[in-house]
Amino acid sequence: MKVKIIAVVVVILLLTIFAIDWGHNRRYDKLQQQITAMQLENQQLRKMVNDNGDTISVQKVIITSSQEALRSLTDSIFSLTRKQERQVKNIIAYFSEKVKVEMKEVEVPYVDTIAMKKFSDSILLNCKEVLIYMRDSTITVPRLAQDSTSLHKVIATVSKEKMTINSLSIPDSSYFRIDEIKGGLFKRNYEIKSFHTSPYIYTTNQNSVIFKPKPKRNLLLKSLLIGFGVFVGTKL
Repeated sequence: MKVKIIAVVVVILLLTIFAIDWGHNRRYDKLQQQITAMQLENQQLRKMVNDNGDTISVQKVIITSSQEALRSLTDSIFSLTRKQERQVKNIIAYFSEKVKVEMKEVEVPYVDTIAMKKFSDSILLNCKEVLIYMRDSTITVPRLAQDSTSLHKVIATVSKEKMTINSLSIPDSSYFRIDEIKGGLFKRNYEIKSFHTSPYIYTTNQNSVIFKPKPKRNLLLKSLLIGFGVFVGTKL
């Protein structure tokens, strides 16, 4: 009789643990079903300096358990074709950043030295050749050069000895997505997709490594089941 009572108590305890765990997971999933614009805007970026003096950007990651939320966020950005999209089983991670290339007071010397133009001996009698050359092949220095578009902004000064880049600014946004690609029955392949919005910036090489921990079992539940089995076995 005591064994039956204890068995009922243990079963009730296990069911209670299951219910609490299920309820916690359900509340957790509901909180992560959407990725709002406010969440993205409120993500704070901080800087830290490592031992080498490099500045490292650090940010807390938004966690979601919804593939629909990730797809909704990234599909319009990457604009994959239907054939490409069908190869994606799951989106593992997404990352984006806005950067700007800046150069200031960079001197660019001329490769060739400036040579004097040699004119014909009739220059004293006729200055037409000199005037044509001055009009078509020379400029007064120093001279300011500048251009500004949505893709770049540059200000430079041209002198007799060199050209100086007073300032150069190139805005860019980069986007990265790690996808789990469909493979064989027990095969899982992963690939990273990335691109830059600036036509002046090219990816020449990249490396990617992802950590995938081994699946963990519920040790508490397993211990309770083993203990219950041993207990019941010794009492029968």
